[in-house]
Amino acid sequence: MRLELTRDEQQFLDDIRGFIRVYWPQPAGAVQAGAQRWTRALVARGWLVPHWPERFGGTGWDLVRQYLWDRETALAGAEVLDPIGVDLAGPLLCAYGTSAQQSDWLPAIRAATARWCLALGEVLGRGPEDGEIVARTVRGGLRLGGVKRLVLQAAASDHMLCLARDGTAAAGSGYALVVVNLHQPGVTIEPVRGLDGRHLADRVTLEGVVLAPQGRIGPARGGLALAATVVEGGRFAFAGAARLEVALRGLRRLAAQVVDGDRALADDADFARKLADLAQGTAAVEALELRVLGALQAGQPVAALRAALRLRTSELGARLADLQVEALGYYALPGPDPVLAHNEGTVGPDYAFAALQGMLAGRFRALVEGSGEEQKSRIAKSVLGF
Repeated sequence: MRLELTRDEQQFLDDIRGFIRVYWPQPAGAVQAGAQRWTRALVARGWLVPHWPERFGGTGWDLVRQYLWDRETALAGAEVLDPIGVDLAGPLLCAYGTSAQQSDWLPAIRAATARWCLALGEVLGRGPEDGEIVARTVRGGLRLGGVKRLVLQAAASDHMLCLARDGTAAAGSGYALVVVNLHQPGVTIEPVRGLDGRHLADRVTLEGVVLAPQGRIGPARGGLALAATVVEGGRFAFAGAARLEVALRGLRRLAAQVVDGDRALADDADFARKLADLAQGTAAVEALELRVLGALQAGQPVAALRAALRLRTSELGARLADLQVEALGYYALPGPDPVLAHNEGTVGPDYAFAALQGMLAGRFRALVEGSGEEQKSRIAKSVLGF
């Protein structure tokens, strides 16, 4: 399956490729330093939130242009510094926020001056182990208390989108969708670390936090359904296949560099078969993305396709990480104690030090963002009506 571009679409593709070449840092070591420059360029061009409605600062691009933008930026390795604000909270506020909420929060997201995180474990299949926020009515509004144990990027964020259960309602019911200012009194953020000491997520504790008057989005007890639209119906990003392609190219380079005697790992028949399987899977993901694009253009339902695509992309990403560790062999074993690393150094190539850590961190992120079983449940509900 291929996407045939019109002359205008090809010109648009050339324009964004030129923009990426100018503003996205190419050398790997320059990425961290250049990310802020990239974001400033996006803001100045008006491309940080291209999929938002034009009246809120979006570009008005059609779905094909959004597809081309997502794919090309992913192929270049370019990242949005605030994906939750740009792709989830922003579109949610555009669709369901009051005019006051839109004027308070959307400009800061659009200008990249505020970041957002997401704590919606109630609709991500993580269950009660993720913790719960409870809201109690006090004079002038709501007071929040409780804990969310696994929140990605909370320490780097300004606002948290989460569910708060009415304190008078039974467990599992009566939720409101609220926005918490993470800088206000009563908010404590603590790092959640892996066995190797890496910062994987954050634990956010609220004690007597007073919700701002405009802090609730939607009805007082309609937050669960609204949160489900954020998780299941948020902006579709056409970037999964491109990210898999980039990772697969890196794995192929690694396989060519790993040598046993006079033979490269890439020449091993079993490993070559695994690479071919991943390449075939990546091509299938790209084809599925184009099916989603076609369905969206036709106004057809895409819930099952989206869930299948997320599931397949996540599975292939995990297999790629596993195969990188397999390719590195003993070099992918846990590295030296970080405290002593400056004296001990690494065994083998420098990039091997982070391979196993990256694979395990990816597993952790997949659990936090929603399990494969949850995606399968969505497919069953959409296709089979369960």
